[in-house]
Order: sequence, then C-alpha cells, then structure tokens
Amino acid sequence: MEGLQSQPMRSSPRLPLPPGPRSWFPGAIFRELRRGPLEFFTKLTRDYGDISTYRAAGQRYIIINSPDLAREILLTQADAFWKGPALRNSRGILGEGLLTAEGEEHRRQRRLMQPSFHAKHVENYAGGVLSSTAELLATWRQKAPMGINIRPEMMGLTLIIAGRALFGTPLADDIATVHRCMDDLMNNYVRAIVPWGRILNYLPLASTRKLARARSDLFAVVDRIIAARRKEVENPSADAPARKDLLSLMIAATDDEAAAKARMTDKQLRDQCITLLTAGHETTANAMTFTLFLLAKHPAEQARLREEIHAVLGTATPTAAHLDQLVRTRWVLSESMRIYPPAWTMGRQNQREVTLGGFRVPPKCTVLIPQWTLHRDPRFFPNPLEFIPDRWQTPTHPRFAYIPFSTGPRNCIGESFAWLEMILVLAMLVREFEFSLPPDAPELKLTPAITLRPRGPVILNIRKNR
Repeated sequence: MEGLQSQPMRSSPRLPLPPGPRSWFPGAIFRELRRGPLEFFTKLTRDYGDISTYRAAGQRYIIINSPDLAREILLTQADAFWKGPALRNSRGILGEGLLTAEGEEHRRQRRLMQPSFHAKHVENYAGGVLSSTAELLATWRQKAPMGINIRPEMMGLTLIIAGRALFGTPLADDIATVHRCMDDLMNNYVRAIVPWGRILNYLPLASTRKLARARSDLFAVVDRIIAARRKEVENPSADAPARKDLLSLMIAATDDEAAAKARMTDKQLRDQCITLLTAGHETTANAMTFTLFLLAKHPAEQARLREEIHAVLGTATPTAAHLDQLVRTRWVLSESMRIYPPAWTMGRQNQREVTLGGFRVPPKCTVLIPQWTLHRDPRFFPNPLEFIPDRWQTPTHPRFAYIPFSTGPRNCIGESFAWLEMILVLAMLVREFEFSLPPDAPELKLTPAITLRPRGPVILNIRKNR
C-alpha cells in the first residue's frame, strides 16, 4: 500500500551461554580440574546448578547435572551428539570398535553385535563366571584368614571371566601378557584426555615406546586367537561341538540390512575384542572392589546380604536362574555403583548448535554428564553419601538420575552380562567369606581416570564364614 514503508524484521534475542566460572589467569581452571576432577565437578554443580560451562585448554565444556537434560542428550537429541573427543582420540588404543565408532558405522556394528548379547547367549556365559570364581575361592581357602589388596584380585578374576566369555578360554598362556598390556594401555589413556596428548604419540619417549609395545603385543595375541577361531567357525568339524563364546558368534554374525549381508573383517573383530576386553573387565573389577569395600565397612548390610544368599542358594551352585531371586544382591550392587560409579562421567560433543535448559550450546562443545554428581544429588537420593541398599526396594528417582551403564542408543551393550557376572560373583564370594576393614584402614581415595579407581591398595581382611 502507498505511504507505508516495510519495517525491518527483528531477530529473536540470542540465548545466553550457561553460567560458570571464569579463569582469572591462563590455565587456572585447567589446573584446578587436573588437581581434583571429582571435587571440581561437585563444586561446579553446587555453585551453578543443572547446567554450567567453562573453558579450559582452548575447549568449551558444558557440565550437566539434570536427569531431564541428560535425557535430551542421550535420547531425545541423541543424533546431535557424538562421543566426546577423549574417546575419538583413543582410537589408537581401542581401535574403531563399537565404543569409538559414530553414525552409520556405529549402527552397523551394533546390529552385528547385538544378537551376541541376547539373553539366551548371555546365560551361556554363566559357566565361565562360576568356574573362574570357584578357582579364586580355592586359592583364598588356602590362605584365609588374611589381608588382601582386593582390586588386583578382582582385576585378575574379571579378566579371566572376560577371556572365557569372549574367547571361550581363560587365556591361561597369555594372561600375564594381556594383563600387562591392558594395564599399560589404560594408564596411557590420559593422552586421549589432554588436548596435546596425541602429540606425545609421535615423540621418542619411554612411555610412547611402552604404549606401542603394549598395543603390538595385545594385538598379536588377539589376532592369533581370531585366526584360529575363524578356521573353526568357517570349517566346522562334524564331531566338535559348536562354540558359544562371543568371538565365535561375532565371526558368524551377518548384517542382514547390508546388501551383501557383510560380516566383520579380522580387523573389525580385533577392534571389538579390544573394546570388550577393555570396557568389560576394568569397570566390573572396580565395581566389585567398591562393593566389597562398602560391605566390609557396613557389616550389618553384609550380614543381611549373606542371609539372602543362604536362603536362595543354600549350598547349591548359583546359576542364571537364580538372578531374579537374588534381589538384595542386586540392590547392594546398585547402591555401590551409585556411590562409586565405575564410569564416573560420560562425554559427548554436539555436532550442531543446540539448546539445553534455556541456554545456547555452540557447536563442538564437550558436553559432560558426570554420574559422580548425578548419582549423589540429594534431590534424587536422600542422604546420598550413605550406603542404603534398601532405597532400591522402592526407587523414587527419575530414570535418568541413575545411569551407571549410560542409556539410549549408545548404552552399554554388555550391561546384561555385567549384571549376571557381578551378581553371581558377589553371591559366591559373600556366601563363603566374611570381609572386614583392618583397624587402621585409611580413608578410601579415588583416581578418576577412564574409570573410577581406588588410589592405592584397598586392603580387606577375609576369613571363612563360620
């Protein structure tokens, strides 16, 4: 219409960034974070709430302490978030397995591996769990009563169990090599966390040579087992029973959605085996260590647990059929992983700008969801620092307030096996032995590496039950 001039469109105001601390001098926040990540995240969520931000070493971090926002990241807007930089940088250690793959490659690998973790297959692994634990108990009987550093015992046990489930063998001839290599690889995970860590891989350092040797030796063991197993699977003997270990199932698995029904290559199999060995035995060993420590610290809870185990099992060997009856056993493990989550934080990186909690999150931020703070939030878990297994009788927390195995499309594929393993192992150990803390036991200190570990020995006294 004549006489009217068009008005410029007003753009909507840009959302602010989340609140957070600022560094008063270069590197201040990074140094504080390196001194104590658990304390840093606890203070951050206390001071700034459900979502906060900071910059360190040239990277913007977003910290989440809200079940609703965790749901957005892990489920509702999961397509906008990839694994964090630390895991992508760890491909030199873990390979291109399920833990580090992204997008369609991750979905394809998940399709190939998912059938191997079906309930009917997971139950087949119970025999390996039971025989491995029985071997450990036999050695303890010869020494008890005694004081033991419990974490190395659990690390050795879970590695043997992982070997039996994954390869159908306890890795007897290779256990020392695998244990050394896994330890060296996990201890060098810091190279994936710090921004300049990858540069160290190209420097002629003693630690670099040690890491390269660990990768080479571990890959050689796994490649040898894969080659032998592939011959068995592809050229079966009429009189040999079909193997039911994970590796055999993965070799035979086909991707029905692919045009050529593709199977995994030897390299892909190796990457998956390294991933399962790394993720499978380390986290479970730490969970068992913390659980036995808490039971030793709370003898009344240990006695109540033992009553259930005797009532359900008597003197019978536990089986997968007993899992649903060992209710308190599961409560104890759930409470232990709440207080000391083996996976203490999970990282993502948003591939595009997103909105979370009314705040703007620019692209390529490292988004962290620390289970350490979420599991200890008094809004969801009253008296959060107290060991109260009975709180799991009628849980009242929101679903995404407790995520020890993550959730959504990238949840831990081995969760059902982990539960089977931990419940059976704990039932066998507590039925036969009583755990207690030495009178001069120091306070439990923690190291938040790729997993949450005890810092230093965790000495427990064990003795045969009367």
